[in-house]
Amino acid sequence: MQNETFIRRYYPEEDITYYLHFVGEEAIRQLEIHADKRLRYTTDHPYDDDGGLYDQNFSDIEWPADSFIIRDEFEAEWDK
Repeated sequence: MQNETFIRRYYPEEDITYYLHFVGEEAIRQLEIHADKRLRYTTDHPYDDDGGLYDQNFSDIEWPADSFIIRDEFEAEWDK
């Protein structure tokens, strides 16, 4: 299996926390935590009326060091 990477980013201007799961360069799961809802996107369900799965390659962004999390943290939020 290709490398897996897990990302958490909070954007205060939107008050949204994003959790992203990448395999290699491709995002395969995404969780968005808004004040009033949680949105989940996967490769099987990439879009809905509220948005969609991250469509840029992992290496397209220079991720700050504090963006990287472990699988357990991602899974704990995903499963809530």
